Amino acid sequence: MYDGSSILKIPQDDVDRLALYLEIIEDMSFEPFYSKDEKMSLSGATEEREFYMGDRAHFRSALISFRRLWMNDEPSNYKRVAKIVDRYRPGTKGSHISQIDRNLYKDGLIFGPSDMTRKDLLELWINCVFAHSGQSSKKKLQRRDFDKAVEKYGIGILEWNFRNIVSWAGKEMIKMGFEYIQPFMDEVVALTGKRETFNRSSPFGRSIQEVTKSNDVIYRKASSKFHSDESAEHRFVRVLKRGEHHQMSSVIEKINVPPVEKLMSLLRSDDLEQFLRELGGALEIHEAHTKVMDLLNRKFSMGSSVLGDQYVIDRYRGLHVTQNNHQFFLLAYLRLKEDFLDTDDRAIKPPEA
Repeated sequence: MYDGSSILKIPQDDVDRLALYLEIIEDMSFEPFYSKDEKMSLSGATEEREFYMGDRAHFRSALISFRRLWMNDEPSNYKRVAKIVDRYRPGTKGSHISQIDRNLYKDGLIFGPSDMTRKDLLELWINCVFAHSGQSSKKKLQRRDFDKAVEKYGIGILEWNFRNIVSWAGKEMIKMGFEYIQPFMDEVVALTGKRETFNRSSPFGRSIQEVTKSNDVIYRKASSKFHSDESAEHRFVRVLKRGEHHQMSSVIEKINVPPVEKLMSLLRSDDLEQFLRELGGALEIHEAHTKVMDLLNRKFSMGSSVLGDQYVIDRYRGLHVTQNNHQFFLLAYLRLKEDFLDTDDRAIKPPEA
């Protein structure tokens, strides 16, 4: 039975490795690539596809940290760090590691070649063109192997899959840090008093403007080509485009008023009904499983089906829903408002204390 006594024997090197992992995943969680706004999608037929991906610089920035958790020879490698915890808490690492490995070793890429695992693609991309030059005779993978894969499958499907893998694997590693490594680290500190021998922080900073302990002021700002100060109105538009707000976005976009008016109504309104009233509209509820479009005698634009029933926005800014999907829209509005007010845009966050 686990009693925690073995933790008293933990060496300082293990404490430092745990802290290093936590420093990296904390930094990763603030990367734009791991935010709620990172977009990835594809469309089109098998031969002529369109791939939609986020900013190139954001992805390369996230890869720097991801590589430190992925490469086997790194002290912060996610498996090596999980083994440290498992040494003092036997049998506890399984769920986190298996969640990552189960997907990595699965045959076939998403909409891609069936003879390549996700791990194969990670190794190919990181070893041949990112972490290493892929030219060393001692390496199993060479730069030409990457070119052969591009020639065979196409750069679009490979990059799209590579980004997708780095996204979900990285998020799982971040989650492992917050939910598994950090609680153990807290226990180590409480039982032994041992802490890391370095200042665990973000060496590259996270703020556009920062005041240091010595009262120096650091400004981190890209040229105007890559940076703009976001207004509340622009943030509202950005949050509204997130996938989880698809239904509310389809409703709000059909209300023909400027975005700033919609934002002010959102901030003033506690619920969806009040929000629509603020904009001169109304919320109307019909019987379940009724074809709402048949009840209307006026021009309207129709939204998608939700929970099996349609919803309609009429030209008078009235939202027509059924008893079946009414509650869905009430909750969707509250989620949108909560998401807008939460300025921490990380997709994965540490558990609230």
